[in-house]
This record gives sequence, structure tokens and C-alpha cells, in this order.
Amino acid sequence: MTAAIALMKKEHKAEVEQLKAQNKERNSQLSHMKHMVFGRSSEKKSCFPVV
Repeated sequence: MTAAIALMKKEHKAEVEQLKAQNKERNSQLSHMKHMVFGRSSEKKSCFPVV
């Protein structure tokens, strides 16, 4: 039983590390998307010339 618990802990640790890596990647993607949407160059520009 102790061996089974040790194995489960090892698997859990690997899964946690994998999820942390995914979370880091998603945060990076989110940051990039926010910059694309809310960055300086995304300020709304008039489609029609001001007369």
C-alpha cells in the first residue's frame, strides 16, 4: 500500500508540473492577446476622414 501511495504522489507531482507549464504558456498567450487588443496601436481610428 505504501508503494502505491508513493507512486500516486510521484504521478501527482508530474501532473502538477505539467499543469504549471500549461498555465505559464496560457498566461503568456493571454498577455500577448491583451497587448494586441489594448496596446497603443489598437486605439480606435476613424474610418472616415474628418472634414
